[in-house]
Amino acid sequence: MSHRILQINRVIRDEVSLILIKSLNLKQFGLITITDVKTVPDLSKAQIFIQYSSQKDHLKTEAVLKHLKNQTHDIQQELSKRLKLRRVPKIFFEINHEMDRLNRIEEILNKD
Repeated sequence: MSHRILQINRVIRDEVSLILIKSLNLKQFGLITITDVKTVPDLSKAQIFIQYSSQKDHLKTEAVLKHLKNQTHDIQQELSKRLKLRRVPKIFFEINHEMDRLNRIEEILNKD
């Protein structure tokens, strides 16, 4: 991955985090963390991976994801205002299931 894409990923992560904190009312959901951003090289799309503090409760996790997807247009507009890019990637939110996998591996290792 190029240095420029890594920089763009970092800026998108930081700016979307600020937008979520300041612009959206997410207090009802608790702690939402952006764990990773993956932007395609042509800057057409950016996947934003989130982790929810109560990720074991899949219904709440899906509610958080649904809320974010419903707010994507507003987040996208705010992000476009903040970034100084000719082409701002279209954002998509996804749940980061990495912690689930790590917890599962830890459970398996602890059984022995």
